[in-house]
Amino acid sequence: MVRALDYRVYRFRWGLAGRWGYTPAFPLHLDLELTNRCNLHCVMCARQYNSQTVQGYMSSELAMAALDEGAANGLRSVKFNWRGEPTLHPNLATLVAYAKRLGILETQLNTNGQIIDKHLAKDLVDAGLDRIIFSVDGASAKTYESIRVGGSYDRLYRNITGLVTYRKSRFQHKPLVRVQMVEMKTNTHEVHDFIECWGNGWADEVRVHRYSDRGGGGLGRDDQSRGERRFCRQPFQRLTVAWNGVVTGCCGDWGLQNALGSMKIEPLKVLWNSPKLAAQRDKLRWLEHQKIPGCANCFVNDSYKWEIVQIAK
Repeated sequence: MVRALDYRVYRFRWGLAGRWGYTPAFPLHLDLELTNRCNLHCVMCARQYNSQTVQGYMSSELAMAALDEGAANGLRSVKFNWRGEPTLHPNLATLVAYAKRLGILETQLNTNGQIIDKHLAKDLVDAGLDRIIFSVDGASAKTYESIRVGGSYDRLYRNITGLVTYRKSRFQHKPLVRVQMVEMKTNTHEVHDFIECWGNGWADEVRVHRYSDRGGGGLGRDDQSRGERRFCRQPFQRLTVAWNGVVTGCCGDWGLQNALGSMKIEPLKVLWNSPKLAAQRDKLRWLEHQKIPGCANCFVNDSYKWEIVQIAK
């Protein structure tokens, strides 16, 4: 009962921050980049166009330090990934379990699912992971493997169903399983089949998202166009910590153009309440995205109003 109330309060504060620019004393959510490495070469990923020359893994000690500070300051949610594939980290399940022991309400991760065999699936379920989001950009092996280069559709299907089967065998409802698709020119014809495939009980949530042109590859649908800028809620709700400890106020800042500093030098709370981030928030309140490095051409869809374009036939 208390946990349910805590969650409702957290989501209420999340909404306040996202709609009205309310800034809590500490971020409600942390994105912890356990690694910026990835095992696939997806055609729409910014990694293909903005390569990161230095790659590595966040030490478990640094991740635990972030979780410790967060738990001491009312952190409600953590996602264990950013620009890379979190299942590559050898201590992923251990860190999930650690966060849950600290009382963090919501632990989650996005994954391409290729590495989650029955052993890792068991570890993640037993660790208490609250949500796992699988990226499945097709309803056939041909389409999926042409987009998620290096991946196997059959392996992914087997891994997702294996995790769900184990979760059910433990009579648990967590982690909540979301399967999502990024709709692009190359897979829009499979949206219906995708929903039909995963809406049959394997997934708790099935989502289809608009493509964001992260790498400038021009893979989006021709009938969708970005319009005016919208209020960006990210720096009011969350902080993102790169694998090496560098901190930014937005998960769209892949190039760390708006880096606030390093949590190895200053506490997350200091960086969150820094004059630099406060100045960014003020500009965003007035929709002055163009005055912030990295925000003018941001690929985060929620920071734009979208328009439907009529295509001449």
